[in-house]
Amino acid sequence: MYIAGLPFLVAFAFAALISPTDAAIVIEIFKRVKVPRVLSTLMESEAAFNDATGAIAFSSIIALAVGSSGYVFLGASNSSFPTISNGSINLSFVTQVEHFILLFFGGSAIGLGIAAATHRLHALMNDSLSETSLTIATVFGSVVFANSLGLSGLAAVAVAGLYFGNITVKKEATMSKSVRTFAFNFWEMIAFLASSVAFLYLGISMNVVDIVHHFPLIALSLIAILGARAGTIYPLLAATTRFAREKIPNTWKHIVLVGGMRGAISVALVASLPPSDFKNLLQTITFGVVLLSLIIQYILLSKYVKKVFPDIQ
Repeated sequence: MYIAGLPFLVAFAFAALISPTDAAIVIEIFKRVKVPRVLSTLMESEAAFNDATGAIAFSSIIALAVGSSGYVFLGASNSSFPTISNGSINLSFVTQVEHFILLFFGGSAIGLGIAAATHRLHALMNDSLSETSLTIATVFGSVVFANSLGLSGLAAVAVAGLYFGNITVKKEATMSKSVRTFAFNFWEMIAFLASSVAFLYLGISMNVVDIVHHFPLIALSLIAILGARAGTIYPLLAATTRFAREKIPNTWKHIVLVGGMRGAISVALVASLPPSDFKNLLQTITFGVVLLSLIIQYILLSKYVKKVFPDIQ
């Protein structure tokens, strides 16, 4: 985007808002095939941290660019950020990086603490409605408590969700199978409704003429996104394989690459942009990239997963 002539901060904002991936669609594909649980967990965990880091980075960039002192965005409150007046930046990039680290790791610590506390409460219960209500309280409690401290509620809820999905539900003494099934079905419905609202907004707001007009830039953006993803995924997974007890096959690395589809979070992020000369352009590019990603990567991932794991359920 910067190469295409957009200002650096605008291009940086686009990079942040387009970074979150949509694991829900990937998991839906995985359900049709006998995909190892470890691979599903890998995709879900990556998406959770991508959502948190992308949203916090986006909020920091918006604060740096427009300096809206009362701006609150997706659980990352920047009311504590120094403002920018008369178009002059009195906040250094290094300071924003420090804020990013504080928001992310502070919020993560809050989420971990709340999840660990509710984990003990789950062990005292054995009722589907009560325990599902407790998961709702965990989600909102993480967000509200982290925000009240000026930290990232999104990072808090992401870590709380990872703790719940990988520790709490894995122990039969903490959560029975029937309760686990009920809670998962409930949150799947919530996720479906949230995604539906985001994509409904995309369909209502998308201008097909603008998409066609900017299609070369949209296609270039998607290629750049996949190239950047390949440049990080393969080295990171290769380094992880050296220390992991189980080696990560190259086929899994290809699945992780193609499975990085853009979706509802990016749509929500770009919709939250404050008015500017570049908002319409960023919305058009984002909508186009999300649409193209869902079509191309969905088809490629579906075919490749069936090839790697041919045993259809």
